[in-house]
Amino acid sequence: MFRFRSQKKKAIPSIDRIKIFLLFLLLFVSFFSGIVEAQERVKVAVLPLVGKDREDAYWGYFLRDIIKMGLEGEGGVEICDSLLADEIVREARISWSDVLMPSTAKIIGERIGCSYLLTGSFRYRLMAGRERILVSARIFEIESGDYLDIPSEIFDIDRLPDLVEYIVGESLYFMGLDYRAPIYLPPFAIDNLLPLYRGVQKMDEALATYGEAQYPDKPLWKEAFSLAEETIEKEPEYLDAYSYLAYMYRKTSWWAKEVETWDLYLQKLEERGEEVDNRQISQTYLRLAYSYFYQKNLNLARESLQKAVAISPQWAEPYLLWARIEYEDGNIEEAERLYSQAFELDPSLKEAEYFAQLAGKAKVYGKSAYEAYVAGYQSFAAGNLEKAEQYLREAIHLNPEMKEAYYWLGRTLYDAGKSKEAEKAWEKVLEIDPFHSQARRFLDKTQQEVKYGREALNYFRQGYELYEKGLYEEAAGLFRQALKVNPVFPDAHDYLARCYYRLGKTEEYVREREESAKLLEDAEEKAWQYYQVGYELFSWGEKEKALQTLEKAIKEDPFLADAHLLLGELYGEKGNWAKSGEHYVQALEGLEGETRGLALWGAAVASFHLENWEESLSLLNELVVNYPYGEFIEEAEVMRMEALVREGKYEEAQRSFQQFLVRFPQSPFLERAQFWYASSFYQAKDWGNAQKFLEEFLRLYPQSSFRSSTIEMLGYTYRNLGKEGEAQKYFSQLEGEEGDFLTADAYYREKDWKKAISSFEDYLSRYPQGKFSLEARFKLASSYLETGNPDKAQELIRGWEGELQNKFKKDFLPFSIKLHAQKEEWREVKEEILRLEKESGKLEEEYYLLLALAYTNLGEEEEAKNVLARAGKDPEEILASPEKEEAQEILDLMERGDYHSALSRLKVLREEESPLISKSMIDFLEGKCCYQLGDFSQAFNLLSRALASPEESFKEEALFYLFNSAYKLERWDKVVEAYSQMKNKDDSSVRFRAALAYYYSGNYEESIPILRSLQDDPDLSSSVISLLVEELFLLKDYNECGKEAEKFLITFPQDPQRERVLYLASWAFYYSDDLEKAEESIKSYQTEFPGGKYREELSSLLADLYLFQGELDEAITILKEMEWSSDPQRKLYTWYRLGNAYLGKEDFARAFPYFERLFQAGQSEYQTAAGYWWGVCLEYLDRLEEAKEVYRAVIETGQEDQWVSRAQERWDVLTR
Repeated sequence: MFRFRSQKKKAIPSIDRIKIFLLFLLLFVSFFSGIVEAQERVKVAVLPLVGKDREDAYWGYFLRDIIKMGLEGEGGVEICDSLLADEIVREARISWSDVLMPSTAKIIGERIGCSYLLTGSFRYRLMAGRERILVSARIFEIESGDYLDIPSEIFDIDRLPDLVEYIVGESLYFMGLDYRAPIYLPPFAIDNLLPLYRGVQKMDEALATYGEAQYPDKPLWKEAFSLAEETIEKEPEYLDAYSYLAYMYRKTSWWAKEVETWDLYLQKLEERGEEVDNRQISQTYLRLAYSYFYQKNLNLARESLQKAVAISPQWAEPYLLWARIEYEDGNIEEAERLYSQAFELDPSLKEAEYFAQLAGKAKVYGKSAYEAYVAGYQSFAAGNLEKAEQYLREAIHLNPEMKEAYYWLGRTLYDAGKSKEAEKAWEKVLEIDPFHSQARRFLDKTQQEVKYGREALNYFRQGYELYEKGLYEEAAGLFRQALKVNPVFPDAHDYLARCYYRLGKTEEYVREREESAKLLEDAEEKAWQYYQVGYELFSWGEKEKALQTLEKAIKEDPFLADAHLLLGELYGEKGNWAKSGEHYVQALEGLEGETRGLALWGAAVASFHLENWEESLSLLNELVVNYPYGEFIEEAEVMRMEALVREGKYEEAQRSFQQFLVRFPQSPFLERAQFWYASSFYQAKDWGNAQKFLEEFLRLYPQSSFRSSTIEMLGYTYRNLGKEGEAQKYFSQLEGEEGDFLTADAYYREKDWKKAISSFEDYLSRYPQGKFSLEARFKLASSYLETGNPDKAQELIRGWEGELQNKFKKDFLPFSIKLHAQKEEWREVKEEILRLEKESGKLEEEYYLLLALAYTNLGEEEEAKNVLARAGKDPEEILASPEKEEAQEILDLMERGDYHSALSRLKVLREEESPLISKSMIDFLEGKCCYQLGDFSQAFNLLSRALASPEESFKEEALFYLFNSAYKLERWDKVVEAYSQMKNKDDSSVRFRAALAYYYSGNYEESIPILRSLQDDPDLSSSVISLLVEELFLLKDYNECGKEAEKFLITFPQDPQRERVLYLASWAFYYSDDLEKAEESIKSYQTEFPGGKYREELSSLLADLYLFQGELDEAITILKEMEWSSDPQRKLYTWYRLGNAYLGKEDFARAFPYFERLFQAGQSEYQTAAGYWWGVCLEYLDRLEEAKEVYRAVIETGQEDQWVSRAQERWDVLTR
């Protein structure tokens, strides 16, 4: 069967000559002596089906009634009153042309009192030359909100019993009930029944047309009566006709005809005997009772109710009406009993509980007193004060202890201007109930009116009316009149001030407000008045006057928190942070909620400006915990970060930044936050992370106000990392004396003596007496000494020796030794080295050797040998070894970076017949030189040859250079081979390069453990995690891939690999079924990289997600943009999805062109499926001949799949 409804409207051929027999579907059930009570059966309400062709809407009532008949035959089902259900739908003003949505169905079902609600829609179709009806049904479970869409089915007009069996069977299955085969009873001719339902449609039109004037002589009603009577005349045993006709008479208040019709209905029921459910009979008696009740014939109503109760003693509804009749008749206790009994039988009848309470109140106060009170209250609400007073005094007369009556009498008298009498009424209320707050309030108000006098109040009230109309000048005159009569009338002063405010007379306004404040006797009220004036002055920009007025407020009430809050802000604007903080702290004691958050924020800012970091941090901690959504929260979080850094709580500051970045990725305070985040690593001496995040900050904010501080920190960071060249680059950007000195110092530390000399000389020429001048002089002399110019060095320190020795005690003596050695002043060298040994207690090896050299040059050979022996050296070897001297000279050349000279010396050695150094050592040293000169291929060959020898002295270093040469040449197998032989793998960069080699070799299992060991390395972590994400994705470990991707995206918001990681994360989440995160990742990609290279692929994936989630419109929007993709395969896939999306929306006209296009595109994975759905769309558009041609074309493709088989099935059906 088809599962879609056509969107095309089809005319319905006449069926006047067709006789179709409707068979009532009933099951044999065992009847008890009574009836099966409501609570033992499932309550089901069936609503009319919605017609898609509105002129034939009456069929919806007919289909509803035959389905209802099918359900009535089930012993476990009780059908709710259809007339009542229809009435509730009408009251809710729900169109009969709409199928209910779940939320509406729940409300309607609760109003009806059913457990399940069955509704649906229908449409006539002319298919293959036969008249058919397409029915779609939906059944709701009211309590849970669940529902079932019963699949659409098409039935021939002469198979309506099959339709009933299908809908009933599916509904019972959803309700958890068994369905048994029905027994067919004698038929009715459908032609005879349809006039009734046309009449029901006329009734609906009449109810919508005539509004309140529903009279039986109106044309539509006369037509409705006639059509219903026509069905009764033709099919007198069709009971629903009597129900509808009686209901029509009730809606037109034709009571006699209604009773007559219900009597006929009862007569028909009795004729049926045991075939009828007793509930039908009792329900009819209840309807009769209502009719009699509306006619005020209470005795006949009671008789009908007695019969209903006798038949269904456990049914609550009759007791409810019976209780109302007894209440109307003055039998209060009996009414209360009957209401309570109705509520006990059915607790869902909330009106029973309400009326039971109403009857209870009538019993407590007396029915007449209570009714007089209700009438009085209703008159007061309607504005009829005279009637209200009359009724309320009657209630008090009947019950002198009824405080509610006294209260509303007071309200009535007060509104009528009878203040003294109103005062007495409220005093009586308080006498009965001393805690009646409303009476107390009105009593105070009335007494105030008495206090200020009627005349003054009359002027005031007239002025107030004009004030409300916006006539401020005229109102001001009347308020002045009121003050002339009574100068101590605060409200008159207040409203006169308001008029001045509206008229722009600020001085007069302030004067009147202050006058009003002076008249107040209560200090707190006076303070509050001053506060309001101060606040308004503040809002006008009169801040000095505002401050003075607010000081008056806190003088009257030192605990007025609002005044302290505003004073805190005013003193803060003046820069008086101590005073500001005092007021903010005072405000904290009296404020709650959001205003307390403002005071807390102000106090924190004041402490911050006073550099009281500990107190500020305490306040900010409380602020961010208790007010996470305050308007100040972003700035507060950043200030808290700075306070944490200044307090030395670096790790907490770093965690705070990570949370800030997640919550406020676009914050205007992000620059400041990132500066203090980077600073936290610098202050913690975590130089690796400091370098990384300080440079990241400069890249993001090159013009930042923090630039100078950042540059200085970066310079010292690189210095602490031992990278003086990088340090110098940053120091050179600093301006002034410190920048000049640090730049020169960086060259000095980097041993770039030429630049160091030039920079120190520039510094000393600019700042001869600068704070770094002595250190600059000493380092300048040291630089000259390093370049072999001892004379210049000696010239620079001449006359400064004493100061230099005092300031640089540790460094000056080694400098002096080196100076004398270069000048070959060996005696001074000997003396100073011996002094150095005496002062330090030991000598380094270089000083032993230099001392031995001094002794040698002084001719003291024995002393030289003794010194070498103390140093653990062989004097003979040291004093005579040309080979070692040769090797040392080559190494010195390499140490100084003169690799070309070193290579020349090594080539000469290689050509010697008996070289002083082994060939394998020469290979190693040449390979190292070639590597440093960038000749990686030659370096690789030489180092490989050197490692082929058994010599071990250089093996580890040779492996290091071989590893790096292979890496530069991208010979990944050789990189892996060298890495596996290396013993020292502590260098992070080596391990990372090894991981890359494994990655490029496709050996991800070996790469991943190395990458995990490097995740916390500050210099490599972003590259490591992005590569880890890539490899986990390739291994299809999508859960881990998603976790690592999330970590990367949070930690590295600006990384160049972010686009790739977002792309992989989207797919990883998709493959791991975390569709919510997949959607988030795709949308993040689209926001951050609108023109990215993965844009189209991820848009396609997002469309798949929307289709999977049933969000068809969103999917269509995306797919329409991709409809003509340059990728042929993606274009076909897009067409297929667009067709399916429109198919899901039952928009066959838009769906079929995509399937047609796909099918005609030739062989693809979508061809046969597209052809089948093309045919389906054509069928539902009534283009049957075209559909047959399409199905045949699918069959003729010769493919063997489910779509060809399904196309064959449809071909067979259409060609029968």
